[in-house]
Amino acid sequence: MPQAFQTGVEPAQPCFAPCASIPDEPWVCIYSRPLQEPAIARHLTAEGYAVWSPLVEVRWQNRQTKQSRAFPRYVFAQNYAWMVVRNAGGSELGRVLKSSSGAPLSVPPTAMRALFDQCGPDGVIRSRETSIAVGAKVRIGPLTGICEMCETDRVRVLLSILGRQQAQWFSRHKVEAV
Repeated sequence: MPQAFQTGVEPAQPCFAPCASIPDEPWVCIYSRPLQEPAIARHLTAEGYAVWSPLVEVRWQNRQTKQSRAFPRYVFAQNYAWMVVRNAGGSELGRVLKSSSGAPLSVPPTAMRALFDQCGPDGVIRSRETSIAVGAKVRIGPLTGICEMCETDRVRVLLSILGRQQAQWFSRHKVEAV
C-alpha cells in the first residue's frame, strides 16, 4: 500500500511513496530484460526492498484510458546493492545501471521526489487537466500561440509561423497554458 513521506511539514496533498521506502535513501535504476519488470518487482519486494515501476495513465482517441509503463524496461529500487537481479532459478532478470567506474548510479532524490509528486495515491501518473480559456496564451512543445477554440478533448490554437497566422487543432493533453 502506498504511504506518505514523513516530513516535518505536512504537504497539502500527501505525495506517493512505494511500500517499504525510506525517505532520503538512494534509489537505483534497474534495466530489465523485455517484459520482466513485474518479475523484478515481485522478486525484490519478496526480499524486502522498496521497488517501483511507475505507471502512466494514457487517454486514447476513443476516450478509453489505459495504464502503461512510464519507463518501459526500467524499475527503481531503493538500497539495492547487487549489480544483477536474478530469479530463484538463477536466470538474469535485469542489471543495475552503473557508472564508468562500475559503481551503481543512483537516481537524484529531486527526480524521485518529482515523480512521486506527480502520482496519485495509487502510484499512477495521470495527466493533469488544466483549464484553458479562449484567448489564453498556450504552448505546444516549442511553439506558443493563442487559444482560439476549446472542446472537451481538443483545442484550436492560432500559431504564428514564418510571419503567417495558422490555426491548428491539437489534442488537449498536448497543450499547456503559459
